[in-house]
Amino acid sequence: MISDKLHDLVTNVDILPPIKSDHSAIFLELEEIKENNRGPGYWKLNTTLLANEEYKKMITDKLPIWLEEAKDLRDQRSIWDWTKFNIRTDSVIFSKRLSQIRQKHDRELTNKYQESLAAFQDNPCDNTQITMERYKSELESMYDKKVEGLIIRARAQWHEHREKNSKYFLNLEKHNHIKKNIRKLYISGVISTDPLSIMNAQKQFYTKLCSTSKTKLDTPDAALFFENPNLSKLSSEASEKFEGKITIEECQNIIKTFQLAR
Repeated sequence: MISDKLHDLVTNVDILPPIKSDHSAIFLELEEIKENNRGPGYWKLNTTLLANEEYKKMITDKLPIWLEEAKDLRDQRSIWDWTKFNIRTDSVIFSKRLSQIRQKHDRELTNKYQESLAAFQDNPCDNTQITMERYKSELESMYDKKVEGLIIRARAQWHEHREKNSKYFLNLEKHNHIKKNIRKLYISGVISTDPLSIMNAQKQFYTKLCSTSKTKLDTPDAALFFENPNLSKLSSEASEKFEGKITIEECQNIIKTFQLAR
């Protein structure tokens, strides 16, 4: 009867007796929907940047600088993490600047199209029509790029070429955002639906989980585990296989299993 996204918000449901109809009325009461503040979220590289020559040149020029800054790091994993950190930082700055330029160009193009449309309505001739059609074509091209971004963010499995149904992709993107959010959480013995309380509980949980703490091995629980004679141990061959370095062939085999545009 209702959307799955509204199940947690239902506080009361009742069937009312009909008066002048053969169908019963349904009374549905929902609790107040609180606005959930959206943070920056989990960052993923916008793969469309890889087709931007300016972006590729920026990364190519700065890569030697980042490697020089990481020369004191001995662990290759730390160097890789340092490189990814710099790529993320510069990519965010570049994307924001590119977005501001596009928004400014979008506003200017929209104003020009409106002016050319008004001019064509006042003076319908070939010159004003050509000008109007040129701005209209540029707006449609910009709109197609926006739809491509919606398709990527919505993670749609299929779409038709030149399809204009952007509402579908917008709803799909919104649905994906709702799916990855925790709308109800058990906090201190009480079920909470407050977004701020849920966000703070998540922050405290992962802060504690990722904090550095020393494990005490002289406790009875530790002795019960580590000194257990029935505890299975890895053989030297299995230890080398599971705890050794990942080979290039293994990385290539895993990458080949990834889906496209990931």
